[in-house]
Amino acid sequence: MQGGPRDTFAPQIDTIQSYPKNGTTNFQDNFIELKFKEFISLNNPSENIIITPQQKIAPEVEVKTKKLKLTFQEPLEPNTTYTINFNRAVSDITEKNDSIFQVVFSTGAFIDSNQLAGEVKVSRTNRAAANYMIGLYPKLDTIQFDSIPYLSKPYYMAQTNDQGQFNMKYLKAGSYYIFAMDDQNRNLKLNDGESVAFMQNTIEVGLVDDQIEMKAFLPDAGQLKMRSTTYTYPGKITIAFTGAPSSYSIRDLEGKINLEKDLSSQPDSLIYWLAENPRPKMQFLINLQGVSDTIKPLYKNLPEAGKPVLLKMENNLKQTSLLPKDTLKITFSEPLKKWDMNSIAFLDKDSTELPKSEPIQIGLRTLAFLNMDKAMRHLKIDSGAVQSFYAHTIEEPYWASFEQLDTTYFGTLFLNMDSTVYAGAVVELLNKENEVVAKQRVKNRLVFVDLIPGDYQLRLIVDLNGDGEWTTGSIKESRQPEQIIYNKELINIKSKWEKEVDWIIQNE
Repeated sequence: MQGGPRDTFAPQIDTIQSYPKNGTTNFQDNFIELKFKEFISLNNPSENIIITPQQKIAPEVEVKTKKLKLTFQEPLEPNTTYTINFNRAVSDITEKNDSIFQVVFSTGAFIDSNQLAGEVKVSRTNRAAANYMIGLYPKLDTIQFDSIPYLSKPYYMAQTNDQGQFNMKYLKAGSYYIFAMDDQNRNLKLNDGESVAFMQNTIEVGLVDDQIEMKAFLPDAGQLKMRSTTYTYPGKITIAFTGAPSSYSIRDLEGKINLEKDLSSQPDSLIYWLAENPRPKMQFLINLQGVSDTIKPLYKNLPEAGKPVLLKMENNLKQTSLLPKDTLKITFSEPLKKWDMNSIAFLDKDSTELPKSEPIQIGLRTLAFLNMDKAMRHLKIDSGAVQSFYAHTIEEPYWASFEQLDTTYFGTLFLNMDSTVYAGAVVELLNKENEVVAKQRVKNRLVFVDLIPGDYQLRLIVDLNGDGEWTTGSIKESRQPEQIIYNKELINIKSKWEKEVDWIIQNE
């Protein structure tokens, strides 16, 4: 015997037995009580129940069978419209179906009916800023503008949808500052590492009908700090900062460490490797811009007991091809200590062995094969041929089979622009991984050569400070991030072909 159909509906409110009725005016009590048509449970009410205007003390929320009671812990303001947003805070007991709904009431004689709608995009990518908190703050003289989102919780708040859009309702007329932020820790304030968008001037709610448009950015960190220190077995130490340090040093208190990645490739993180097998309870002395400290990294990826640790390898081939002008490189998961050339073989398409060519080591973990025979199609590295600092090796032979492409493989892009529209701007060409493969100052005709076949996107940076890079915004300086304009169409580059594109940009 089978039961009935599965319940897929969110809990429904019994409006007759709930208090107050939605839209009630002259509300004077200190609680609301909602009756549902089935048994319910609470889901993270501190985050999922949002009251606007905000209160300093969180209300008390309790659920008994089919009832939810919310009791205010501080007096409600007079002549004020309140909205209580239940954002998946209530679910049914059996199937855990949750719901999104809103309760609105006023302590005055009418419900405020003003609205404010808009859209937030991420300035760097022009993509929708989904799930950002939108905050309205009354204009006050007691807090400086650049401190508002860091020190204050918003008076009114909402959240952007998946398209980065928001619509704030039931607002009292007046002057407000508006901020949007990626409130990752849900504390309703802006913290280090969280993106923000803002408007320099106040918004006149009740007078403005236009859509608000804002661009979110990650502010430059104030005081430079270490964001994280991680130790990954068997000997990798990663140190991440909130910005780019001007000076630093690090040393193991008991042994030697080797630098793999400095700040040139990624200006806010460093990678070091232990020169020998790790020891328990390791400590490192770091000096960051003249300030010394001892750090104890968090441990990650410890191997299972009794399970052998083997080297992993990756190459720089594009699928099964070695690009023109590229050198075959094999990168290992750990720093190399030694390798045996007698266990490394070069083979042609018929698997006939070719003369050996001694590789060179690049950095700590990469072998580069510079003088390869043009007939080479296979590289074989036998098990045991390489050994890491930590005496780890590969268990099975490694094969890399490929075709060596000649320079005619590449494509070329000719880009025509009106250079008078954004004089001094920078044009960047991005591949499908959103990596910048080339950039040039804007001019009437730009030429991009040696392009790997595939889809590309163009973007233009309005380089106001002339540094050739995109510059983020600053609340302190009341400065928006530099504008980025994307070409809406992808550009397909074919092998051995030249493509010409006209990009017409309207000056905004």
